[in-house]
Amino acid sequence: MVMLHPRRHPAIFAITTSVISGIVLVPFTGLLRGLPALAILTTSVPAWLALLITCPLATMIIGIFRRPPPARAEIFLLMPAFSQKHWLAELLRNIDRSLDRRFDLVVKIPDSDYAGTAQIRRLRQTLTRDKGYIAGFVVAAEPDATREDLVTLCAKAPYPIIFVDVQPFAHDADYPTNTAFVGCSDELIGEKAGRYTARIIERSPAAHPTVLVIATNTHRGRQRRFVDVLTGTCPQATVIVDEDGLFARDRARDIVRRRLAELARQNRPVDVIFCTSDEMALGALDALYAPDAGDQARGVRVIGVDGTREALALINSGGSPLCATIVQDPARVAERAVDLMERKLRGDDTPKRNHLPVELYALD
Repeated sequence: MVMLHPRRHPAIFAITTSVISGIVLVPFTGLLRGLPALAILTTSVPAWLALLITCPLATMIIGIFRRPPPARAEIFLLMPAFSQKHWLAELLRNIDRSLDRRFDLVVKIPDSDYAGTAQIRRLRQTLTRDKGYIAGFVVAAEPDATREDLVTLCAKAPYPIIFVDVQPFAHDADYPTNTAFVGCSDELIGEKAGRYTARIIERSPAAHPTVLVIATNTHRGRQRRFVDVLTGTCPQATVIVDEDGLFARDRARDIVRRRLAELARQNRPVDVIFCTSDEMALGALDALYAPDAGDQARGVRVIGVDGTREALALINSGGSPLCATIVQDPARVAERAVDLMERKLRGDDTPKRNHLPVELYALD
C-alpha cells in the first residue's frame, strides 16, 4: 500500500479521504435515520449530522494512513574533543555524509577535551545502556593510558566498533574481533615532515640549527618518527620536543612563546617549528606574530599536520611562516570507515588496521 501524506501528495490525499469518508458516511446515516442503506443515497442529510459523523471518521482515516515510518538504525560517534577542532569537524561532517542518510548518527561529546578517563566513562555508559545502536565509531583519546579499558569494553559490545583517526593498538592481535581501525599512519606523517624539515635545514646557513616540535601524547608516532628521520639525516640539528600541546591553538601559542624566550636567553634562534596538528601550527603562528617575539620570530618556518582549509589558505598566500602541512583527507577516512562498518555488519572478513595515504602540501 502506498502511504498517503497530506503534505507530499495533498490532492491525492484529499480525494482519497473524501471518497472513503463518503462511503462510510452513507450506511451510518442510514442507520441513524432508520432507512435502508440504499435509500439513504436519495435522502438529504442535515449538515450538522454530516459534520458530526464525518470529522471523527476523517480523523481516524488520517491516523491510519499517517502511520510513522519505521525508525532508522542509529550509530554513535564518540569524539575526543569538539570545540575549535577543525579537522575533527570535517571528519564528523564526512562521516555523516558517507552514511548517506541511511542511518542516524548520534554524536557523543566528551566532558573534557582529549581526556582518556572521561572518554572511557562515556563509552561505558554508551555500551551499557540499551539505546538500539547497531554500530559505533570511536576517535580514541589517550589510548596509551586507556588501552586495557578499550579492549574490555569493546569486546563486550554486541555490534562493530570502528576506531577512526587514532590507532589504539599496535598489533592486529590486540583488536577484539568486532573492532578495526581506519586512519593515516602516524609514522608516515612523521617521516614526511622529517624529510621536508631536513630539506629546509640543508638549505640553511645555520651550523647548528634548532627545531622545536609541539606535539601531544596521543599521536606519539608522529613526533618519534620525525625525530628519527631528522636526526638521522641532519645530525647537527638540535630537536626539542614538547608534548603538552593537546591539539589546542592557545596551548601551542603559550608553549612556543615560552620556548622562544628560553632559547633567546641562550642566544639560540629557532629554525623550524613542527606541530603535529594544524590547530597547534596556528598557535605557533600566533606566538611568532606576538610583539614580544622579537628577532626570534625572524625566518622561522612552521610545518603542520592535517591539511585544514585555514592552513592551506595560509600556505597558498606565500607570506606566512606556515610553509607546509601533511594532508589527511577526512572524506577518504570517513568513506573507508563507513564501508568497513557495513562490511562488519554483513559478517565479512575485514583487515584490522586500515591505513590511508597522506600527502605533503608545500609550495617549495
